[in-house]
Amino acid sequence: MCRTVVLDLTPRQQTALVRVRDYDPKPHRREKAAAILKVADGWQVREVAAVGLLRRRNPKTVSAWVARYKARGLGGLTVRAGRGRKPAFSPLRPRAGEGAGDRRAAAEPPRARAAPRPVDAAAAGRGGALADAPE
Repeated sequence: MCRTVVLDLTPRQQTALVRVRDYDPKPHRREKAAAILKVADGWQVREVAAVGLLRRRNPKTVSAWVARYKARGLGGLTVRAGRGRKPAFSPLRPRAGEGAGDRRAAAEPPRARAAPRPVDAAAAGRGGALADAPE
């Protein structure tokens, strides 16, 4: 049996969720607000998860969004710090083994390399074999 989630919103909460759904710069907050509004309109959580959003979601996920909204309000829609994939490289911190002197050296333009000198075949010890070859 499916337990129905009941969510009663005040007009102020409804307006705030509509504003987040329509104008928030973060897509994950817009999606969560849309799901919560549909649950408040009487949709079942499994319906919202299956067909109510742009992407199909697990009903437990949508249920967790509603529970976090009930507990924390709009702050519950934001992804908490420390969640998600960690960056492989942070441009703000030097890599291991780098010091302040290394950063200055990296900022300098690379030095021009001297052109390689042509190798004399006779000086390389192959002169006899090349010289004796028939033409």
